[in-house]
Amino acid sequence: MKICIRPVTPISTRRGCAFVTRKTGCGVEEVDFPVYPASEHGERLHRERVAAGLTLGELARRLGIGAAELSGLERGRNDTDERGWDAVFGAIAWSGR
Repeated sequence: MKICIRPVTPISTRRGCAFVTRKTGCGVEEVDFPVYPASEHGERLHRERVAAGLTLGELARRLGIGAAELSGLERGRNDTDERGWDAVFGAIAWSGR
């Protein structure tokens, strides 16, 4: 079952340093990073995935989504509906590890 992923709107930004590549050269610059709301489902997902010994890639393949999308669910950048969350936690439980 492929779950439906939707992006979450950032609630603010924070300033920080990042390595950037520009046509004029590469270097470290101060940039704005998006800040996303805390996700109880995402925090639970991370805890249970790690406890089950699953990598992002392994669980993402089971769900029919990309590892980046799954990471977004864990970090609050993405969300899904209740059926999607049920599928995510069911796939972890099914791992049997």
